[in-house]
Amino acid sequence: MRSKRASLLILAIVLLSALILSLRVFVFSPSVCVRGRCLKVELAATPEELSEGLMFRKHLSSARGMLFVFSKDDFWPFWMKNTFIPLDIIWLDKDKKIVDMIVNAQPAVTDNPYSFKPVSLARYVLEANAGFVEKNKISVGDEARFDWIFLSGKI
Repeated sequence: MRSKRASLLILAIVLLSALILSLRVFVFSPSVCVRGRCLKVELAATPEELSEGLMFRKHLSSARGMLFVFSKDDFWPFWMKNTFIPLDIIWLDKDKKIVDMIVNAQPAVTDNPYSFKPVSLARYVLEANAGFVEKNKISVGDEARFDWIFLSGKI
């Protein structure tokens, strides 16, 4: 009888753990929301993540993006080298307010691609599929909301 109870308890713990992990992945994953439209984002905060970004990706779901997290405000340049999908690039200041955007940046066709730089200092950069800005009528001055993004250990 004890063996059966112990087995049921272990099974319950395993199932509960799987449920919690599923919720974390699908519900509690990091997102950036602008004008009511949220993107699940990958975070880029280490030097390696910041330099690679979305390079070499052949596809990006319309509900996904990447948030680049920098340790200080600067005029962070971005380029499309080794990037295979068109992107909207959105620079945000430390208060998560949009300070500049490049809409529909196209993949580079040369080994020395153009670098896009914002007109104002930025702390974060959001990359999304091209069309995200236009479809959601996003503009400079809009504020973003970060959900389930905890930055204290990242910067």
